[in-house]
Amino acid sequence: MARQTLNYHQVQLLYEVVRCRTLTAAAQNMHISQPAVTKQLKALEESLGVRLFKREKGRLLPTAEAILLFEQTERTNASLRALNELADGLRTGTLGRLSICAYPAITERLLPEAIAAFQARFPKVFVEVAIENAEKMLDLVESQQVDLGICTPFREMRNVIEQHLLDSTIVCAMPSDDPLAKRRMLRIADLHDVALTTVGALESIPELQALLASADTGAMIHARVSSSALACRMVQSTGGRAIVESLTAASIDVSGLAFVPIELIPPRTIAMLRPSLRPGSSFTDAFCTIIAEQARSLGAVMAQRGGLHGRRASA
Repeated sequence: MARQTLNYHQVQLLYEVVRCRTLTAAAQNMHISQPAVTKQLKALEESLGVRLFKREKGRLLPTAEAILLFEQTERTNASLRALNELADGLRTGTLGRLSICAYPAITERLLPEAIAAFQARFPKVFVEVAIENAEKMLDLVESQQVDLGICTPFREMRNVIEQHLLDSTIVCAMPSDDPLAKRRMLRIADLHDVALTTVGALESIPELQALLASADTGAMIHARVSSSALACRMVQSTGGRAIVESLTAASIDVSGLAFVPIELIPPRTIAMLRPSLRPGSSFTDAFCTIIAEQARSLGAVMAQRGGLHGRRASA
């Protein structure tokens, strides 16, 4: 004999009769007639093979079996309400998940304030941030695995929408009392007389790579580090100079440092990269708007610290 199963209408019928304890009230809540409720309830008891209610003084009293089913029905209804809330949230863009990947300087300076502003508007959206190198980020965006990537697009990509965010320039960090701090612009050859720290990732920039090679900087470079932030800290601690990017200069405490642009190295574009085949959402658009506003403010700081033209930086 085939096993009897409950359908959604029967579950709702049981729920209303147990909750209301009268057929009239249950019928009103279900927008059907009382005779229809009576007929359907009898059919449900016959289908399950158990008695669900007994009458006492004009009211329906649920049996132990009905109470067990009712408790599970409440859990089912709660799950259904949660599912409907999720569907409404996804439809209106007030609930969901936003996945972002960016390189460290972006996560330190731009993302904290942008995420705070975003979550004040969309408190139920889960934000996930991954810090990756540029190659990994471009792969994640191109393969449609994240909603947004923020980095320098150094190669062509397919199925990716690129939106300019800001520009970062290559500058020389030095103590604010360094004689070169008064310059408007520096040449690589000007850096020959003091210990120089470079950043490995920046040395791959073709223009900087060519300048370093032409200036025979082998004896000049005393250290190579993994980040511009570390290079700046070394200048603060030990003196010397470092080749860094202006985004980092605008992202850290620059007390006692000056930054002067290096000539013949064009600005690097930092862009928002969105996978074009990944379904978009209104909150992704909203986050892009927020971070673009943050980038405009950061750009002003970068113009001050990354293009000081001989003026000294203050913290």
